[in-house]
Amino acid sequence: MTKQKIERQDFLVWICVFFITMISILPYLTSKIYSIDDYHLLNIYNLNWETLGYNFYSTGRPIEGLLAEILYRFNLQPLNKPMGAVAFVAAISFSGIYMAKYLNINEFKYKIIFVALVTSNPFFVELYYYGTVTIYCAFAVLMLAVGLFFSNQFILYKKWYYLVLSCICYICSLGTYQIFYPIIGFCIMIKGIMNLRKRSKDEWKNIGIIFCIYLLSFIWFYIILRIAFSIKAPALIYDGIDVLQFIRELFTLDYWKIMVGKMVVFLLKNNPFFSSLSLKILLLISLLIFVQSLKKAEKRYMEVLFSVIFICIGLYLVFGMGITRPNSISARTLTAFGIYEAGLFVLFLQFGYKEKKWLLALFGWIVFVNSAMAGKNALNTMRLNEIEMNMANRIVARMETFEEFSANATLVILGVPATGSIGSTGIGDYNVPASVSFSKVLMFNEATGYTFTSPTSEQYEIAYSYIEEMNTWPKDKSVLYKDGMFIVRLYY
Repeated sequence: MTKQKIERQDFLVWICVFFITMISILPYLTSKIYSIDDYHLLNIYNLNWETLGYNFYSTGRPIEGLLAEILYRFNLQPLNKPMGAVAFVAAISFSGIYMAKYLNINEFKYKIIFVALVTSNPFFVELYYYGTVTIYCAFAVLMLAVGLFFSNQFILYKKWYYLVLSCICYICSLGTYQIFYPIIGFCIMIKGIMNLRKRSKDEWKNIGIIFCIYLLSFIWFYIILRIAFSIKAPALIYDGIDVLQFIRELFTLDYWKIMVGKMVVFLLKNNPFFSSLSLKILLLISLLIFVQSLKKAEKRYMEVLFSVIFICIGLYLVFGMGITRPNSISARTLTAFGIYEAGLFVLFLQFGYKEKKWLLALFGWIVFVNSAMAGKNALNTMRLNEIEMNMANRIVARMETFEEFSANATLVILGVPATGSIGSTGIGDYNVPASVSFSKVLMFNEATGYTFTSPTSEQYEIAYSYIEEMNTWPKDKSVLYKDGMFIVRLYY
């Protein structure tokens, strides 16, 4: 196939996957979905280094701060919907195409399935939910693909500046959003397994060089960050990666209890993001294929061994940077799950199932399931938003009957709302009621147009002392005016 035909094929794959993914996340392209962060960030509105620089710096994401400042100067802040999600889908599908090229997946039907698996990662839904971060995620993902490209250019042409450019791109990705970095690590692992059959020494050398550049870039980023923090301490308590502490925790039972629990919750049980049955089917079929390959005359022991290792260790490594902080794991840390599923697809091809039509049908179904989860989650969030905003308007209508009412009154909200069946669709910080989060008062402001003031910690303690004499919403005495503030008791 000529270079021109390959480029046309890649463009067609990109267009197909891009539009399939955009259709699946269509509800997230509207401005009708609010996350708990949206209420807070839309209140700040002008997101730049002046307003959020302390956060960007403290979380080790200075490049994200720089991008926020650039968008602000172009009068695009807050850039969240729809162009943030559009840019992210375009970037992740482009990266998937380059990874397919790196893995020598050239046939159209296999390439489109591979890229669709990478792009339709169901755990990306949390990124679409936090709409303001997707534009920065797009840049982080794009830098990873460009970094891998420059690594390959360094191998081909032995020019030192390609090495430098590769490291710079990787560091820029880390300095924007670290959660995507494991994607390239998985890609390199898959390449290694594919080389077990060729057993090419030159190929092993090239894989080793690419991995060393990948690892070296992370080390440089870590050193730069630590030096920066030693010069200027972060304004927030930085709970990032402490490599030495992580290594120590790896050898403790408590660490593995937490990680196994996370694997069960996120991968082995149904949850708002994921259908566990799809993964179980893939793992079962993989096992059957490996057993069958051992019975054949070839008896490919090494390939089977490393494939099993990839599957087992992959279930742990898909948590990405979350493995260093298991208590902080959320869906957004599982950015590598799509490349993990794509890796299983590559293994099926590796074991000689290229001409099996059921293979395309199986992984096509996985893409459908992953994509369908996005729409389901969008529906859940829209329902929760409607319930909360209707509740906020009803509560404020009651507050307006008090003589002491004012548009900027202090508002204290106690308890949790009654959300019915939608209350079971949250996990971690995802799809939780804003009325029980740090954004509770801001949600009331967004719903009603008022500018209520959040209470101080002292006011909150005073308000809590009145809770025994109050009823739960919407009963009488569920809204009181005491000590210069409105107190609302929701359902307990």
